[in-house]
Amino acid sequence: MNNNESISAFARLLATENIVVRHSADAQTASFGMVDRVLTLPIWRNMTPALYDMLVGHEVAHALWTDNTVDEDLGCLAACVEVAPDNPTSAMPIINVVEDARIERLIKSKYPGLKRDFVAGYKHLFDMDLFQIEEQGGVSE
Repeated sequence: MNNNESISAFARLLATENIVVRHSADAQTASFGMVDRVLTLPIWRNMTPALYDMLVGHEVAHALWTDNTVDEDLGCLAACVEVAPDNPTSAMPIINVVEDARIERLIKSKYPGLKRDFVAGYKHLFDMDLFQIEEQGGVSE
């Protein structure tokens, strides 16, 4: 079993379902398709095992706990309509940040062994400036 197969098996075990796991050099970041149940992992240079585990844990948490109910009339997430009925698309960035924090708390609670991977994974992302923090002036204390 190669490393990608091991990571795929790990993701399916955490998700408790037979999700599809794709490893893609074209992916900018990890993602999870709520409808097609496909977890996509990027292929970056110098990926550490902790970073892979953090990305898998985060996306699997979406599989387990993110509500993907769509408002059929407006064609967007029902949660966005609830938060901003006049302009639901404006709520998406806020909902995404809050949802990411919520599901990461849940996955680390369900699988406490991932806590260390999340700390190391976020440090790795910060060091590679994935979020372009330095480009935007850095972080002030």
